[in-house]
Amino acid sequence: MDNNSLDNKELEQLRSEYAILKSRIEKQEIINDRLMVNTFRAKVKDIHSVSWASYLSGLFVIAVAPYCFHSEPLSMSWWFVGATDLMMLVCIYFTWRYHHDLKDPAPGSQSIREFMESVKAFKARYQSWFRFSIPMLVVWFGWMLVELYLRSENLQITLILVASLLFGGTVGGLIGYSLHRRVVHRCDEILSDLEE
Repeated sequence: MDNNSLDNKELEQLRSEYAILKSRIEKQEIINDRLMVNTFRAKVKDIHSVSWASYLSGLFVIAVAPYCFHSEPLSMSWWFVGATDLMMLVCIYFTWRYHHDLKDPAPGSQSIREFMESVKAFKARYQSWFRFSIPMLVVWFGWMLVELYLRSENLQITLILVASLLFGGTVGGLIGYSLHRRVVHRCDEILSDLEE
């Protein structure tokens, strides 16, 4: 009997130690889930911060385009000014739409899977933006050149304006491309972390 009661005591002690160990492991998994979610939230916040640069620059162009393009020395048509503002509104809308669909990570394996799918979809749409933006910019710039040529009385001033607009467009394009690469890089970081 003594031996049997000793075995029962040892068994009970093992069970209690197992329960303590199991609860510690569950707590550690919860802490790891929370840490992972907080890391992902910081990266998503960084991705969304890039969108604010797009919103603000688009709104700036909408506000300034009538004054800059329609007044001297450019004297562009109101059609061109309206098309420029419309182009900026379309860009702002799609930027908002892409970022709106990027889900916020939440603890739990199902939520993490949904988050992973939303990051993949966001990255795919974000990378496909060049298929629309480059042709749109080429048409816009071509229209601008035609308007400058038709409305200009001095070819030398027109060439200086075109050169300065090309320089400004190149600088803006490089800034935009670096922001684009930053967003894609953050998406790649999130996806590689999730796959581990």
